[in-house]
Amino acid sequence: MALSLPPWGWWPLAFVGIAAFARLVGDQTGRSRFVRGWIFSVGWLAPGMGWMWYLTAPGYVVAVAMFGCFHGLACLVAPRGRWAWIGLPAALTVAEALRFCFPFGGVPLASLAISQVGGPLRGLAAVGGAVLVTWVTLQIGIMIANPSAGAAVFVVGAVAVALTVPHLGGTDVRQVEVAYVQGGGPQGTRAVNTNPRDVVERHLAATRTLAPGPDLVVWPENVIDVEQFATSPERDEVAAEAHRLDAPILVGITEEAVGRDGFLNAQVVVQPDGQIAGRYEKVRRVPFGEYMP
Repeated sequence: MALSLPPWGWWPLAFVGIAAFARLVGDQTGRSRFVRGWIFSVGWLAPGMGWMWYLTAPGYVVAVAMFGCFHGLACLVAPRGRWAWIGLPAALTVAEALRFCFPFGGVPLASLAISQVGGPLRGLAAVGGAVLVTWVTLQIGIMIANPSAGAAVFVVGAVAVALTVPHLGGTDVRQVEVAYVQGGGPQGTRAVNTNPRDVVERHLAATRTLAPGPDLVVWPENVIDVEQFATSPERDEVAAEAHRLDAPILVGITEEAVGRDGFLNAQVVVQPDGQIAGRYEKVRRVPFGEYMP
């Protein structure tokens, strides 16, 4: 399960992991089902959410253990016997949906849906979002553990829908060429130990390698860290590149929160004429990432 997630992304292994887990749970006692469900989810979430360790080691341990309990309880209450083939994946899907929103607003990371971005099921997100992808992934894995003619029909139908739906409806108006800029730099560094100007310089240097032509240029989240972006030299530098490329630049910034504690995390659109044409301030911060619960 862990290896199906980024940065590895070996998506077929998710089905192998789920099938093996379904065999291990089987008709075990309630206590055994809870323990095995907890161990299973910790085994996938501990590596998948490992980035939390660098932000808060205690928070990482608490989060992984707590989310493991969600899946342990799902295994405990899931029906057995005749209805296990649909009851267990349904219960585990509810556990994942709960993890997406509770507590602290949820941590929808290292999810089954993310594990399938490289596979054919990703198209189901157009129908039912991450929750539908999660349920179908679980359902297929558990049906592999208990194969039947009906299971084969379900698998074929799910994949057919996933491949077909994204191409239905809507009209292609025109193509848009987007240039994504990643400045690079040493890995494993922290913002508190890094000169924010170094990050800006790396992204400016990468942007200057672009030739005019893109309809939009995108910089990453909080790549510019200033007190006020609108009056900063960084705005003038970004505007100069937007003018050279004749394309707006969507750039992630962090600013001092005037009149409030903390900071603002925003995306702004800088037009070729230097005007800031749009701004979105993040409302829901990432627990264990942008704030400590």
